[in-house]
Formats: sequence, C-alpha cells, structure tokens
Amino acid sequence: MPDGEPDDPYYLMKLDIPNFTPSKYGLLSGVLFTSLFSVTVLFSGVMSDNCSRRLLLAFAAMLWSVTSLTTAVSQTFSEVAASRMMLGFFEAFCGPPAYSLIVDYFPPEVRTTANAMYAFGIYVGNALSSMIIVMIGAVGWRWAYAITGFVGIFIGLLVLIIVKDPIRGRFEPRVDVA
Repeated sequence: MPDGEPDDPYYLMKLDIPNFTPSKYGLLSGVLFTSLFSVTVLFSGVMSDNCSRRLLLAFAAMLWSVTSLTTAVSQTFSEVAASRMMLGFFEAFCGPPAYSLIVDYFPPEVRTTANAMYAFGIYVGNALSSMIIVMIGAVGWRWAYAITGFVGIFIGLLVLIIVKDPIRGRFEPRVDVA
C-alpha cells in the first residue's frame, strides 16, 4: 500500500468489499450521488411548499443516517452503491425545508444573518467530515459509518422534538383585498 496506508479491511473499504475500487467510489460519490440529489432537490422544494417542513427535515436526517448504517453492514459494491444513492436522495430533502423554515423563523432584518449561520453550519460540517479519517483509525470504517448513522438518527429525533413549523409567511406584509 502506498504511503503507509494500512493493508487491512478494518481501515479500507476497498480491501473489505470485493471489486470496490477508488474509481468506483468516485463514480458513486460524484455521478450517482450528485445526479440523484440534483433531480430530487427539485421535488423536495415542491414538498417543502406543501408539507410539514419540520417532518421533512427530521425524516430526511434520520433516513440519510440510515444509509450510513446500511453502508456499515454492506458486503458488496452494489449494496454500498444503493446506500450512497439513497444518501443523495434523502440529503436532497434538507436544504429546501431548512431555508423555508429560516424565512418563517426570522424577520427580514436578521434573515440574512440566519442564512449565513445556516451556510456556516454546512461548511463547518463538511470540514468536520474529514475527521472521519481519525474515527476510522480508531474504530474501523464499518463502525465509523455506524456511529455517524446513530448520531444522525438522534439529531433527526431532536429536530422532531425541538423544531416547530411556524406559520408560513408570518413576516410577510398583510395586504387587505377590498
């Protein structure tokens, strides 16, 4: 293995799952995930306009976390592929309801700051995701996926308990029609 990479399935999916190559993983995370996410996000926007945003957000978080659990128990490339594709599907249901909730939680004079804080969370989360390498070193790739899955399910449950669906358009000016 190059550069001292451990030759152990504990650390590397490609050694534990038959026919799992870096190029196949690139296909999964690039083309398959992104394609499904890009199409699904359009439908999640429509659903966010017509359904409980709190429920969409909570269940999306829990279901995409389940995809981490299914990845943790995957034995074949096809199983990993299905899990990663479903991750793209469920992650698409995060942004639209979150932005819609921000609009109804915060008045216009602080809404830009609220959106900036949400974006900050996204980028900090992306940066922290690289810490998975440390976690894999400590517990192995399967447990790293399982732990992140359980944490995500817990967070989804917290969203169900804490977040409320505010009145839609609560800060919009009222127009009386005669």
